[in-house]
Amino acid sequence: MRGLIVIQNIERETAGLFELFAIERGLTVSVVHAYLNEPIPLPNCDYIYLILGGPMGVSDLSDPAYSWLNDEVALIQKLISEEIPYIGVCLGAQLLAFAAGGTVTPLLDLKAKKPITEIGWSKINVINRTIDPLLFFKIDEYFDAFQWHSDRIVLPSSSDLLGTSAMCREQIFKIRKKAIGLQFHLEVTRSDIERWIVEDHIFIKEALGCEGQNILKNGNDLYLGSSFVTRKQLIGNIFNSLEQS
Repeated sequence: MRGLIVIQNIERETAGLFELFAIERGLTVSVVHAYLNEPIPLPNCDYIYLILGGPMGVSDLSDPAYSWLNDEVALIQKLISEEIPYIGVCLGAQLLAFAAGGTVTPLLDLKAKKPITEIGWSKINVINRTIDPLLFFKIDEYFDAFQWHSDRIVLPSSSDLLGTSAMCREQIFKIRKKAIGLQFHLEVTRSDIERWIVEDHIFIKEALGCEGQNILKNGNDLYLGSSFVTRKQLIGNIFNSLEQS
């Protein structure tokens, strides 16, 4: 692979550690700001494509304000059909599932049958290592990851579910050999999360109440640094899997 093409859907959600570790591997990194109407690139087998998160969702595909999302879905469909490496994070994972025939619904508390939000640090449970052994090389059965969503992915039949959380079943999945979806955020740095806490305070208050910002800050102190080695390992594993499969 020659490089990583990153597609952003909002200014504050960047490639973070994906970009840092791609550069360490000698990959070039090109960033497309789709929310600024920069054109979505064509598929190229020399690159890995990464679509990041954002507050919009699959339900916004018909909204002219987010017209570029349809171009992203079309790109993902081509990447899947041509077996070109793709990584989807949060919204990018939801678009991957949709492009392959799945859908996205509100995340519900299964007992109370009411909408809930998964936000902050949670444990991801690895449930299937055999589909892609490279993906979980040196990864424990559980690891900590950062969440920021209120949707649940309903996977298409063509997918393999590889990881779950207690609150949301669909956390890591793979479609065919070259497309990986991550509902959680491996890429975040401390400055990323601190910015999200300030700029997305309404979302936080609705999910966690008036103490939500402090809860997230305390979570960062507990898990951000301690999870770094595992997050770096998993990002490297993702690159290895997509380059070699």
